[in-house]
Amino acid sequence: MSRTTNETQVVNAGAGPTGLMLACELRLAGVDVQVTPTCSSS
Repeated sequence: MSRTTNETQVVNAGAGPTGLMLACELRLAGVDVQVTPTCSSS
């Protein structure tokens, strides 16, 4: 099994409209961002 390492300045947990907008704004400001979707168990 191989591993991948990513170095980012911000991890955004949540890929809803607000989380994606935040990620876009941060990226436009030059910040390295990783978006991680979250799932609810309902």
